[in-house]
Amino acid sequence: MPDTRKPKTLLNLLFTIFLLSPGLAVHAEDDAWKPPASPEGLKPSLELPDLFTFADGSRVKTKADWERRREEMKKMLMYYQYGRIPPRPDSVTAADIQRRPHPSGKGTMEFMTLVIGSKKKLRMRILLNLPKTPGPRPVILCEAGRLGHNRNVPMFLEKGYIFIEYARSDLDPDRKDFAGPAQEAYPGYDWATLSVWAWGAMRLVDYLETRNDIDLKHIATTGHSRGGKMALLTAALDKRFAMAIPNQSGAGGSGCYRILGPGAETLGMNDKPHWYHERIQWFGEREEYLPFDQHFVKALVAPRAVISNEAFEDLFANPLGTQVSSMAAQEAFRFLGVPEKNAITYRHGGHSFTTDDWEKLLAFAEWHFFSLPPEDKRIFWNTALPLTGLDFKGRSNGSATKKQAVHGKSREPSQPEPFMNFVKVGDPGNKPDKNFYGRGVFGDVDSAYEIGTGRVTNEQYAVFLNAVAASDPAGLFNPDMQEHPEGGIVRLGSPGKYTYRVRSEVASKTMNFVSWYDALRFCNWLHNGRPSGKQGAATTESGAYAFSGKESVGERGEKARFALSSENEWYKAAYFAPKRGYSNMNILGRAVERPENSKSHYGVEEMADKFWEWNEALVSKLGRGLRSGGWFQGNNRQAAGRFFSNQEMELSNIGFRVVKPTE
Repeated sequence: MPDTRKPKTLLNLLFTIFLLSPGLAVHAEDDAWKPPASPEGLKPSLELPDLFTFADGSRVKTKADWERRREEMKKMLMYYQYGRIPPRPDSVTAADIQRRPHPSGKGTMEFMTLVIGSKKKLRMRILLNLPKTPGPRPVILCEAGRLGHNRNVPMFLEKGYIFIEYARSDLDPDRKDFAGPAQEAYPGYDWATLSVWAWGAMRLVDYLETRNDIDLKHIATTGHSRGGKMALLTAALDKRFAMAIPNQSGAGGSGCYRILGPGAETLGMNDKPHWYHERIQWFGEREEYLPFDQHFVKALVAPRAVISNEAFEDLFANPLGTQVSSMAAQEAFRFLGVPEKNAITYRHGGHSFTTDDWEKLLAFAEWHFFSLPPEDKRIFWNTALPLTGLDFKGRSNGSATKKQAVHGKSREPSQPEPFMNFVKVGDPGNKPDKNFYGRGVFGDVDSAYEIGTGRVTNEQYAVFLNAVAASDPAGLFNPDMQEHPEGGIVRLGSPGKYTYRVRSEVASKTMNFVSWYDALRFCNWLHNGRPSGKQGAATTESGAYAFSGKESVGERGEKARFALSSENEWYKAAYFAPKRGYSNMNILGRAVERPENSKSHYGVEEMADKFWEWNEALVSKLGRGLRSGGWFQGNNRQAAGRFFSNQEMELSNIGFRVVKPTE
């Protein structure tokens, strides 16, 4: 297994330099929290850090304590992830003002350039879309690549909102290894791009405070993707924002670092390092050392309002991790007596800011700005994704809706011979592929092996359950296999007498709702000759892998007859051919999309569809390897990237594939 971690020396040196540099280090007066001299001095935690525990171990008990904890949390976030920002400048004035009717006929467009600071004189273009209604009006503030091109503005003008667009790139053009105008103007601050953009939004509010047509108590900030990260950070740092609406903001925004759904962007996968401070890079595949997670950022907005708009199919933005961060942040909203001000919604679709998202944004603002709630408030607390196997503070099953079991037509699973089909992967000693994203090289395998032609099916897994899960202490069966429409296995009977049937229409389909540990136990069962009996050393707890507890397991044994595919075995079988090397990858800039029913060079099937497969890789203490050859997101075709998820996770789009090592 390759060592995929970056050398520690350079990043540790960076930490030391930042600590010793007076212009960049935490100020001497900031004595409530100080970082260790090296990130290795941080205490690792597999669990989400507690919002209510100070760095010294004491607990938050009062609202005054919470204010002190907020300041501590902000310092951690800015030091490790975003970089310190300059203070408010002495002035923000408007220049180059131009007015014209809005094309919809519902208001006026007021273009201008803000001049920030009487000495620095930074310039940032903005557009105020003003409704026809008189008096101080609420504000929706949104970053924009081009001013005046948002087709959803009319719906806000109709409701009497001022919709403001601002050109974030005027302060930072969003380029690697490039200091933008704001960073050049303030060289004594170590702020990264997201911090620059957030600071720009704050300066816009400085200007709004000079006008008499602004309802300063009702200002919301929103943005999509990287703009969503910025919007959430802005509201976390500046209490003048009454609401934050990050739209599909993912890693560095609403997405949790410690809980990763399949295909979610990780710190190691980030190809925009300039968005963040350099210090955060050290935590790639070491997320357990982070003294915070993104629920901190959401909690900093409380008791003001925050809503995360997400899409089920936008896997790169980590919709599952966003649900977790919202649920964990809810502890702060409850503590402050405003649980309804923390919201999360989902829709089907990809990575975009749709009209549906804008309509939900407006409805949420109407509720919390003007006490106009929707008919069903539950639409703004849509925690729809399964969390089987995951546990964290803030999770509650009390309000979960009981699912109706889905039986359909089911039958006894059959045991054909051969029980599984394999293809041979030869060409031992092949070279690895290129090092994408700096996370290691993959694909080299020293010996020949066989790999499953397809993934493990519902039929095969039901046979396994009937053999070893009459009682099921290891939790090999997940109720979602039966209750979820995408499941394929039905359990009957009572503990000690469980039997399992397979739904006829999906018997040959990939089984799902299976954890990494479940996959290893299935391989042990194959290794041991598919025996029947209680879960133990002779069936599931020993063989290819030696378990010493429910979730404690060693590496693949040298004499393993069957095993979960290693990361290199999976990668080679999917992408390698002896004459052309590595190809047919669905990765941006590498190849055209492969048909989902295509086969690899070695004849392996189901490696180009939108399904994820566990592999053996211990990527970090928090996660195990996942691979998929499908284009799971239109503008992030990174199937060849290194993804991982929490090994306890059991979802509808995760299965696994078996290999047979050979001599």
